[in-house]
Amino acid sequence: MKKVLLGAAMAVAMAVGGGSIAKAETYQLDVNHCGTCTLTNYGTITTTGEGTTSVTFAISLATDVYFNQAGQGFDSFVWNLLGDPAITVGVLPADWAATGAQTAVEEQEDGIGKYDYKVNLAQSNNSTLCCQTLNFTITSLSNLTFTSNTVDGKQVFFGVDVAQDLGNGQRGTGMIGATLCVTEACGHEGGGGGGVPEPATWAMMLLGFGGMGAILRRRRQAALA
Repeated sequence: MKKVLLGAAMAVAMAVGGGSIAKAETYQLDVNHCGTCTLTNYGTITTTGEGTTSVTFAISLATDVYFNQAGQGFDSFVWNLLGDPAITVGVLPADWAATGAQTAVEEQEDGIGKYDYKVNLAQSNNSTLCCQTLNFTITSLSNLTFTSNTVDGKQVFFGVDVAQDLGNGQRGTGMIGATLCVTEACGHEGGGGGGVPEPATWAMMLLGFGGMGAILRRRRQAALA
């Protein structure tokens, strides 16, 4: 029995030290290639699952900043993946296009380099600015790792085509690049990227903690006998 419990306890170390970890990162939209826009921070992009076969995006734009619906040859949200794997884009909100299978197709995005993957607003005008958030998931048969372009001396991982409401009926439009967020001010602590254990890892950890607890109880009972 003691050997079984010791094995369970060892599972904790394996789960913590070598278990599968779903990496979570936050990026800040701060590389400005919108000539008429006026902000320094246009929002954040949070990814969960990098290094696994499924990654979730959560994009939140700043006040008065919207996804650009006018098109003009630029894509609403773009990214690159190591090795150019085939991916599947999960269900997108209404008014968005590119759900389903997608392969790497290189396209130039004004000011922030070339990108292989994209999702777009299906609408084609800015008469009513509609969207400031976007959440969706991509999957692949291989593990997914993001790559970056060097822009203005910074490593840009993602791009968003924005429309900023400047007031008085005026709008600024253009591409904004996202860099890795390394301060608490933009929602990311420590700069190393947090890890979110997957369900199997949690199960291993709980089993191990339970085993260690049982060992301690048996030792306490033996000491009192």
